[in-house]
Amino acid sequence: MNQYAFNPLTRRLDLVSNAAQLLMQAGAQLGGQRVVCLDDQGRVIHADHTVAAHSGRICGITLGSAAMGETVIVCRFGLLEDSAWQWDLNKSRLFLSTNGTLTQSVPTTGFLCVVGYCLSATQLFVDVQPAITLG
Repeated sequence: MNQYAFNPLTRRLDLVSNAAQLLMQAGAQLGGQRVVCLDDQGRVIHADHTVAAHSGRICGITLGSAAMGETVIVCRFGLLEDSAWQWDLNKSRLFLSTNGTLTQSVPTTGFLCVVGYCLSATQLFVDVQPAITLG
């Protein structure tokens, strides 16, 4: 018997076994390995820690690029690897920066959102945490 869970990001029921990755519609041109959030139409766009409206709408990280209107796979939880990454293992947390990019530098303006943790120089574990508004 299949088990379903309500997904507040998509406002739909998801199979629990597939909850780590979602198929979503791109609301703009999207790059791969970028943090995305929901727009007002329920599509995903690049997230930005300086845009207050993006706080609380972070979905995860794209697994590939997509043109506006295309379907993109968004990883909400789990392991990602990219040979081009060079994460500093002394700074394990990965934060949302601007235009959907990841950073290991702690933001000082906008909001702070941990989106994952580096496991090696080329691997990260996606685990999006609630955003914290900065003073």
